[in-house]
Amino acid sequence: MSSETKVFDLDDPRHDEKLKQWSKLHWTNTIKKSLDSSNAVTYHDCCFCFSKRGYSRKWSHPQQEALSIAKMPSFKAITTEEEFSFWLRDKMIERTKKGMILIFPSINIPHLGIPHPIESFSSSPQTDFLKKRCLELSEEKQEALSQLERLKADNARLYASTKSWFDKYQEAIKSKEESLLQTPVKKKGSSSKEDIFFMD
Repeated sequence: MSSETKVFDLDDPRHDEKLKQWSKLHWTNTIKKSLDSSNAVTYHDCCFCFSKRGYSRKWSHPQQEALSIAKMPSFKAITTEEEFSFWLRDKMIERTKKGMILIFPSINIPHLGIPHPIESFSSSPQTDFLKKRCLELSEEKQEALSQLERLKADNARLYASTKSWFDKYQEAIKSKEESLLQTPVKKKGSSSKEDIFFMD
């Protein structure tokens, strides 16, 4: 790994702030721009970096660990620099679970040769295919989890709205009942003198 590569600490607030600044800088200038121009950058899981099309072919990043961000399900919901920052942090957490070294994201860099737990296995067409499929499944899992969180939030809002309307309905019913109880009711069977005269 290059000596210039900066290790990221998930528990360091200063690193979080730098990640937010990096996301703000590159979301508009690089990431979103590439999507808008239908020339999406490539994400390299091996080095936690992104490459423009020309650089992606130039550097020796393993193809089985590379994926266009346009094909990443978890990327489709990202529309702001803040969401991009959250996405990067989620990726870091995922890498931690895999036992991988955490580093700051980069743009257009050569392959760093960061030690990877899977690299202990000999390379073959089968293992290369499995690495690629593992990356794709990881993406699908991340998108499914994000979708689950969105559905939970929608459900919570729907429940709160339903409860609010139900409470208002109950208040209206109670108010109506109280109003009816306070309204005088004319007694049946009682007749005035005029009524009796006309009845004769």
